[in-house]
Amino acid sequence: MRYAITARNRLAISLRYIGIGYSYRSLEFLTRVPRKTISRFMPELLGAIYDALHLSYLKTPLSQHEWLKVAQEFENIWDFLHTLGAIDDKHVRMNAPADSGSDFFNYKGFFSTVLLAVVDAHRKCIDIDVSGNGRNDGLIYKNSTLYQAV
Repeated sequence: MRYAITARNRLAISLRYIGIGYSYRSLEFLTRVPRKTISRFMPELLGAIYDALHLSYLKTPLSQHEWLKVAQEFENIWDFLHTLGAIDDKHVRMNAPADSGSDFFNYKGFFSTVLLAVVDAHRKCIDIDVSGNGRNDGLIYKNSTLYQAV
C-alpha cells in the first residue's frame, strides 16, 4: 500500500527546490519521493504559494510617483541615476510541451521557459514573469506585465 505524501513533506520538498535549487533527481534521492511524483505536485504547490503571497510581496509600481520613488532609492543607495530596477532572466529547463515544435527550444540547446525578474534598490522582487518560451528573450520583456507598467 502506498502512503500519501503529507502537505508538510510537499512543502519541505518545494522549499528545498526553491531555496537551494535541488533538481528533481536530487530531491528524489534525498526524500525518497519519486521525481515523477514531485513533478506532479510541484507546479500546483508553487502556484498556491504564488497566489497566496504575490499581492503582499510583489508590488510592481503602477503610478509615476511609485516609479520615481524606486529611482530615488537607486540613486541614494547605489548612486545609479534614473534606474527603475535591476532586471535579469533565467532559462528554466523543462520538457518540451506536446505539439510545441521548437517554440521552447532556446539558443543554449535545451527546452526552457524564461523567468524574468526585476528587483528594487533593496534587492526585493517588484515584478516577475514566467509566461514566455525560451526562444526569444527580447519578446519575453515586450510581452511582460513590466513592459506594460513602464
